[in-house]
Amino acid sequence: MANVDAIINTARTYMDEPDQTFLTANVLGGMMNIAYQEFRQKVMEADPNILSRSTTVTVTGNSVDLSAIAPPILGTAVPADGTRMVKLLSVYTTDGTTGLPNTMFTGVGNLQALTSGGPSYYLQGTTLWLSRQINTTATLLYVGDGSDVIWETTTTTPPDDLAPVHDLIALYAYRQYQMMDSAVSQALMIQIQSREKALEHYLLTRSVGGPNYVQDVTSRDFFI
Repeated sequence: MANVDAIINTARTYMDEPDQTFLTANVLGGMMNIAYQEFRQKVMEADPNILSRSTTVTVTGNSVDLSAIAPPILGTAVPADGTRMVKLLSVYTTDGTTGLPNTMFTGVGNLQALTSGGPSYYLQGTTLWLSRQINTTATLLYVGDGSDVIWETTTTTPPDDLAPVHDLIALYAYRQYQMMDSAVSQALMIQIQSREKALEHYLLTRSVGGPNYVQDVTSRDFFI
């Protein structure tokens, strides 16, 4: 299972609602979107780097408003293409010759923490603060909101590159459907738990060295 239309058809099969009079395409599409956001959240809990994307920003001084860059990734003017940031993973500058990171900034919990320790960053609203002035470009690695995935039966593209576990999206949507009747079956919950374990195992073994990387949940240093 990989394409959006196949995932939707699987969800409708679980729901046993071939008649779209009650379960319209719009209603089902809303359920699929909620289900996909839940799926992305489970992936982020295991390995956010899988869903990561990057952007470069020009920093003059020690702060930049991420709602004012072009294109913005926070604020009211973010394009509806999945670029809105929901989780910031890392901030770093790169070497002009090798292209590799040369300064990694570590995330801290408040502005005061920027005054102690090594290079660090703090996200306050839409403003990214750095512990030092860099007057150059910085790379931001982050997870977008996934809003670029359109849940329509005519969509034949995959929502992402995690095809072996896409049935979880259909199962999450089925749970949304059962909640409409204020009843969630035990069989569904058992299947969801089983497939969530399969998701975790898949993410752990998706790449060589993956288990060691994913288990390092204390590290905030992610980069491409």
